Amino acid sequence: MTSTDKIENSEVNRRLSAIMDSIADGFYTLDTEFRFTHINDAALSYFKKDREEMIGKHIFDVFPGFEGSIFDTVLHRAIDSAEPAHLEAPSVVNDRTVEIHVYPSPNNLTVLFRDITERRQMEEALRESERHFRLLFETMLQGVVYQDAEGKIIFMNPSAERILGKTQAEFLGETSESVEHHSIREDGSPFPGGEHPSMVSLRTGRQVEDVVMGVFNPRESRYHWININAIPLFTPGEERPYRVYTVFEDISERKRAQDAVREEEARYRSLFESSIDAIFLTVPDGRIKAANPVACAMFAMSEEEICREGRQGLIDPSDPRLAPVLEERRRMGRTHQRELRFVRKDGTIFTGETSSIIMDGGDEAFVIVRDITERKNMVEELRKSRDELELRVEERTAELNSYMAKLEQSNRALQDFASIAAHDMKEPLRKVIAFGNMLRQKSGESLGQSGNDYLNRMLNATERMQSLLTALLEYSRLSTRANPFVEVELTELIHEVLSDLEVKVVKTGGEVHVGTLPVISADPTQMRQLFQNLIGNALKFHKPGVKPMVQVRSVPVTDSRCQVVVEDNGVGFDEQHLERIFAPFQRLHGRTEYEGTGMGLAICKKIVEGHGGSITAMATPGQGATFIIELPLAQKGGSGMHSQ
Repeated sequence: MTSTDKIENSEVNRRLSAIMDSIADGFYTLDTEFRFTHINDAALSYFKKDREEMIGKHIFDVFPGFEGSIFDTVLHRAIDSAEPAHLEAPSVVNDRTVEIHVYPSPNNLTVLFRDITERRQMEEALRESERHFRLLFETMLQGVVYQDAEGKIIFMNPSAERILGKTQAEFLGETSESVEHHSIREDGSPFPGGEHPSMVSLRTGRQVEDVVMGVFNPRESRYHWININAIPLFTPGEERPYRVYTVFEDISERKRAQDAVREEEARYRSLFESSIDAIFLTVPDGRIKAANPVACAMFAMSEEEICREGRQGLIDPSDPRLAPVLEERRRMGRTHQRELRFVRKDGTIFTGETSSIIMDGGDEAFVIVRDITERKNMVEELRKSRDELELRVEERTAELNSYMAKLEQSNRALQDFASIAAHDMKEPLRKVIAFGNMLRQKSGESLGQSGNDYLNRMLNATERMQSLLTALLEYSRLSTRANPFVEVELTELIHEVLSDLEVKVVKTGGEVHVGTLPVISADPTQMRQLFQNLIGNALKFHKPGVKPMVQVRSVPVTDSRCQVVVEDNGVGFDEQHLERIFAPFQRLHGRTEYEGTGMGLAICKKIVEGHGGSITAMATPGQGATFIIELPLAQKGGSGMHSQ
């Protein structure tokens, strides 16, 4: 190499060194044996070394930790592959992080490096921030939707998917205008997509806040109410947003609660306005905040006047009951139907009935007042009427008692007369019958056919009269000769009756079946007469050629009463005559058909009613009859008709 060439090479090296030293990144070169051949000022500053400590020295000697490190591996890989290499890793010189670029050539290795510790820290901080943001984005309760400059949805968080009822994939590419039929205003009318806060914000470049709208959730088939805010995003220097994001909160429950409160307030307002009583809204110091129309009419004041007057202007200050009422309300939180004197605008005083209740919190109370003037007047009139009525009742009761005493005396005299008359009249009849029979025996032949016919008619009429008098005597004795009540075995008693009726049973060829009957408290003689009449009638009124069948059974009614049924298959009767058959001397059949006086059922009715019972019947002509007797199982006391 000539001296000129050496001078030129030296100049080139000097210029290269000047260039390398001006580079902000670290720079050094190694020969094929890994000795430093050049190093710039930035590298010396980073390594905190002088140039003399490094030039010509082996890199392992200068930096013992370099041998076997990842940096050693990268340098050898670059030499072996003759390809540039790149690495980011913690430095072996200090606790910093470096990025190196290795450029191999046949005679040396050129290494450029820079300290990237701050960049790595910023990147990690950015990643942490993004992680926090992503966590917040995915877990926040508010829905968040991002839309591009054209309004197309590009992504949303899980809360938005939950509130809107669709996934992000289903929304991608849609705009707020394309889903306008899913949104409504608070009044229920459609919410146009062009007026959606996101579209307005993109169009105007302004933030839109606190817009309430209903969005239909297809998963739940119902509307969710949301409060939505739209915020536009700008690229620096640009006037038109490149993106908008909306944040919305599901306020469905809050809105339902608010609607319920409004409905409740409207209902209370309706009650307040339409109540038939005066209602005041008051505060503890006696001021009145509101009064309904009835209150205004009651006191002849406007609501404004009532509020201005307050409690002291409406209540008679001399009423001593006011203080106790206020104390009761303070202590109990309410009062109920307390009377006070109130004063109208014209000064007239009236009595009112007041109730009150303190509202939650104790700051307000509802007071209800009802004018009871008319009611008190009516009560006074009723009291006077009651007193007059009681006096009239007492007078009428005295008159009635006197009348009943006279009636009882008259009935007793009538019964005595009937008994005496029946008894006394039987004696002449016996004589008529006796002398009639004697006349027939001694002079029957001389009377001729016509005379005997007249005599027979006379005797038959006399015997009928005797039977009627006997029945009348029995009927009257029911009230005068009753026995004390005792326990009566009805089953046993009816078997005794059947023994007495044995001749009639045999004569008619009938059958009488007796079920199990209860034990009752009764007059046994009258019970015997009752069932003898009923069973005797059942045998007597049988259909010609038909065997009489009589059944006596018991039907329980209650724990204290029973029914005894006497049923037959006889001639029956028309039920239109039901009341008639129980009247004295009433017959439904002629004497030539069936014998009797027409007193049997009348006696039965009197016996049953004398025992506190009732008797009725059901029948169909030609189909038999059923007599139903209802009797108490036990009597309260007394004996027979005497207790009646």
